[in-house]
Amino acid sequence: MGESEFQFKQTNSLESRQAESSRILEKYPDRVPVIVKRADKSSIPDIDKKKFLVPMDLAVGQFVFVIRKRMKLTPEKAIFVFVKDVLPPTSAMMAQIYDEYKDPDGFLYMTYSGENTFGCFQKMEWKQHHSSFAAPVAVEDFVNGIRSEVNVSIPFIRARGRLTISVFLTNENTISVVVT
Repeated sequence: MGESEFQFKQTNSLESRQAESSRILEKYPDRVPVIVKRADKSSIPDIDKKKFLVPMDLAVGQFVFVIRKRMKLTPEKAIFVFVKDVLPPTSAMMAQIYDEYKDPDGFLYMTYSGENTFGCFQKMEWKQHHSSFAAPVAVEDFVNGIRSEVNVSIPFIRARGRLTISVFLTNENTISVVVT
């Protein structure tokens, strides 16, 4: 899911991307410039639009809903959005994700994938975005986020027969999840 695979980066020079993001941020200071693309090996439909101006106070989960709607994705299909191979919390604000993961060109690059994310073995990171959270609150927020993502893919779980989610606290700011 590397960001070098984004067509927008391949067809536009760094200077032109920086100039474009600067113009956007100057004209729309309350928005985040986002480029999205489908993961290469995903069977999920491609989206009709690649560039978005997302309100900074929009939650990641709300933006995922916008993506689902543009794709006309049915409710039983799962969708996962990654930023630099990290699954951001659905409750995190886009401004937080932008501040932490924006590219040097000023854009935020997001990759989406469907059920085949579960393919064989997938490791995802869930980063704590609120340093003031006590550990139990961050874990609870994390579990609720995973629960909402897993609930979307119940037909997939039924077809497969089982789904194992292992949660590991790797350091004080990162929780890793292994889905098999």
